[in-house]
Amino acid sequence: MKLLYCAGSTIPSDSANSIHVMRMGEALSELGHDVTVIAKEGAGTDPFRHYGVAANFELVTVPFTRRTHITRYLAAARAIGPVDALIGRYIYPIWLLRSMARQFTYESHQPPSGLRSRIEAQLLRDPRCAGVPLISNALLELYEKRFGARATNPCFVLPDAAVDSGAVTPPRSDGRLQVGYAGSDYAGRGLDVILYCARALPQCDFIIAGATQESLAQQYGALPDNLTCVGRLPHAAVANFLRNCDVLLAPYQRSVAVSGNAGNTIDWCSPLKLFEYLAQGKAIVVSNLPALREIMNTGNAVLVDAEDLPGWVNALTRLDADRSAAMKLGAQARADFTSSYTWKIRASKLVDRFA
Repeated sequence: MKLLYCAGSTIPSDSANSIHVMRMGEALSELGHDVTVIAKEGAGTDPFRHYGVAANFELVTVPFTRRTHITRYLAAARAIGPVDALIGRYIYPIWLLRSMARQFTYESHQPPSGLRSRIEAQLLRDPRCAGVPLISNALLELYEKRFGARATNPCFVLPDAAVDSGAVTPPRSDGRLQVGYAGSDYAGRGLDVILYCARALPQCDFIIAGATQESLAQQYGALPDNLTCVGRLPHAAVANFLRNCDVLLAPYQRSVAVSGNAGNTIDWCSPLKLFEYLAQGKAIVVSNLPALREIMNTGNAVLVDAEDLPGWVNALTRLDADRSAAMKLGAQARADFTSSYTWKIRASKLVDRFA
């Protein structure tokens, strides 16, 4: 099929949504489809190299510094010509361009509100709508409350995914436990939890990707000697960083900010981080929150109350003492990932919706 993927992401950039878009473009192309991704133009290196993504699809980026530049975006999309299906995460061009496709679908990663809600009501009634993937069951429930179960019949749950980077490195059977975190330093991501654990467990090493020593010291004061920050990594380097850790932390709090350090997504989110962790086959310690439990469970992770600081220390103490338990958790995490959460599996489930 000829597919046009409309993205509101700036590419290249370090945003999670841009990673999602590039990986979906790659995966859809690997399935044999003719894919063009259109996005907002960012500054920097070659986008495919930046994300570590195969250049197997067409990428069109449009300068977009003001809202009126949507006209440039629409013109670039129309120049591609008729397509079999229009897909993506940028609802406004999909709404305006859907006549150029036999079918369309759009992804939602947030509850409907404002103008977007009115547009979605139209799209859900359109007979060409092949379905609306939502990233969690919690988000589906919010849609049903807003539109009603009958109106949201095209909606289905499609969690995020991660890259299968091949063979994994099992956790160390002895030596100092290497405890890792990769992600942003926005509010609610739990960096204070990691610092608490590092101070309580001097026998373990803690490594953070996504923040600098200086930024953490400014916010939290003097850092313990067993904590190292490697700064923000290009996405292509994240898998290798995770591979060198023994245990991975996801200490999300009850209010989690997104890009811009605003908002709260914890009630319906499907964090890319969790799938990247699962892919590495390492023991994971994660906050015991409803949306996260859609992916994580006691078979593939240790779940701890988000605010129970001694509970986080106890979880790491047990994994340090029982490395075989850490290996068992990691093996189940890897098995869950390969069976359900690769980008190729996700892309296949999406295109299966098209007639």
